[in-house]
Amino acid sequence: MSSGRHAYQPLNTGDHGAPSATTTAAVRTNPSRWRTPEYFVYYALLATLWSYGYWQAYDLSRQTSPMAPRIRSYLTPGWLVNQPWMDNSDAQYSGFRKNMPILAAAAAGYLGLSWTVRRTSSSRGWLVFTAAFSIVFLAIAHGFHVVKILVLVLANYAIGVVAGGSRWNPGLTWAFNIAVLFASEWTGGFRFADIDAYGGIMRWNVTFNISILRLISFNMDRYWSHHQLASKFVSTHRCTPTLDPTLPAPNCCLKLRSAVPRPPSEYALIPYLAYTLYIPLYFAGPIVSFNGWMSMVQAPPPVVTRTVVIKYAARLVGAIALMEGMMHWFHVVAMAKAHAWDGLSPLQVGMVGFVNLKFIWLKLMIMWRFFRLWALADGMDPPENMARCVSNHYSTVQFWRDWHCSYNLWNIRYLYLPLGGGAYRYLNMWVIFTFVAVWHDLELRLLAWGWLICLFIVPEIVAKWAFRAYTNRQWYRPLAAFGATLNVLTMIVANLVGFAVGTDGMLAMLRAVVQPSGIPFLTGTLAAMYALVMVMFEVREAEARERARVVEVLAARARGASDRALGWELTAVRGGTMGDGTHSPVRGRRVVVGSTSGGDDPTTGKYS
Repeated sequence: MSSGRHAYQPLNTGDHGAPSATTTAAVRTNPSRWRTPEYFVYYALLATLWSYGYWQAYDLSRQTSPMAPRIRSYLTPGWLVNQPWMDNSDAQYSGFRKNMPILAAAAAGYLGLSWTVRRTSSSRGWLVFTAAFSIVFLAIAHGFHVVKILVLVLANYAIGVVAGGSRWNPGLTWAFNIAVLFASEWTGGFRFADIDAYGGIMRWNVTFNISILRLISFNMDRYWSHHQLASKFVSTHRCTPTLDPTLPAPNCCLKLRSAVPRPPSEYALIPYLAYTLYIPLYFAGPIVSFNGWMSMVQAPPPVVTRTVVIKYAARLVGAIALMEGMMHWFHVVAMAKAHAWDGLSPLQVGMVGFVNLKFIWLKLMIMWRFFRLWALADGMDPPENMARCVSNHYSTVQFWRDWHCSYNLWNIRYLYLPLGGGAYRYLNMWVIFTFVAVWHDLELRLLAWGWLICLFIVPEIVAKWAFRAYTNRQWYRPLAAFGATLNVLTMIVANLVGFAVGTDGMLAMLRAVVQPSGIPFLTGTLAAMYALVMVMFEVREAEARERARVVEVLAARARGASDRALGWELTAVRGGTMGDGTHSPVRGRRVVVGSTSGGDDPTTGKYS
């Protein structure tokens, strides 16, 4: 294979972060480095440094550790052999774990009814069913507070109906929903409207933030339907090539499904209620635009098969089992809650923070996959929110495309592009991350997190621009790896501030690290991160090589040759996906090329 631009250097991308159509014509790659002496050095560094670091976090969690008395009040009795205590102190995951059997039973009941209605009724009949079921379920979950939900949902619908296609629609929609965010936070879920009635088993305002996104989506999609023609999107969109047949445009990919306006009759009250209150995705997402959701109602994705759902369920069970083990062996969440930094070495402080991020990634992945599995079993195909492992990111920009991926797609469609897209990226990213922080919660630590992300994104963008002409130089790869190492460290700091230890905890951790005794820790951290980044680079190279093979197969098919005649033996990449969205070319599985956003394989949830 010829030596081309490095796979870890972003290709020609547009506002959506996906390569332009020209990149699908040819994929130039570099030879594999997996078995070179250089990479055996990286393997040795990873095996020794990371193993030692994880051992430090585990050692702190043992009952013989001096840390044990300081965190005992945060622990609960465990159930694994020889592990008497477990760290179930994270309120979000603890609540989900407690309610998982109830949610599983509700999912089973809903799916049985949904499948029956789909077989015996029209799509409108199914919309009526899912809207009615969702309202009843929310009445049980939230009690009288379901009235508040319906009032807000209907008020938003009224804005869309009255404003219609006028220029007032976007402004009124955004003003109303942002006002709801602030008012709900300041009043504790509109407590002044409470009466002496059944209050339900869950707090309604905690999960309503997700609904805010759906309310905005419906009104904005309805507004754009007055000004955009479906033919414009269909004629200009190029669906990503695949090895398997798929639905024709506009149903070939989620991006086009979301962009193409629906018929006016579908922007009605029943579809709106069914979409806004759709119970499989109501509590946590993933988020799907109204256009995309209605498109899947009318033309279900053909890739959602029984085999796909069973495999996805098995992966979810494996992730839950891993979390159970982590909660027994690593009590890092309790340490963060207790602010137990005193007396710890810099390495121990660093690993407590790092394993905390691992816990956050795993808990969110489990919750999002649970509800996505529910939707998959119902014939829907929402995006996968966690597109990569948290330890497989070196780009700050790409990290926020793959972490809560469906929210990123929502922000692109309803904020980034309307604010000018790439032409004003240095300005609109501040607006977007401020909204993202406020949407999560009205807390200073989250605003600090959002603004830190913006500060950390700028150097990466500037560096890519400054070195864009030198990507084929021999010194570029190690220099890029060093820059990526700093990127990883800044992402760790920002996420610890936003979602783990807050600003006070982060300052305490930095004080413990930035001192003479912390120099060996910083040196080891840089070495471990550098080795990890180099492995990430080669993972991207392997993904590019796999894409190149698929491009050749597609070109041969275009010439009329068969795979057998060519002697192709297409093998899967480990994990069944190429990570950046390109799926492993296994016969019978949908394979896409030329897009860092991926194809329509619901086992990974990536989209072109």
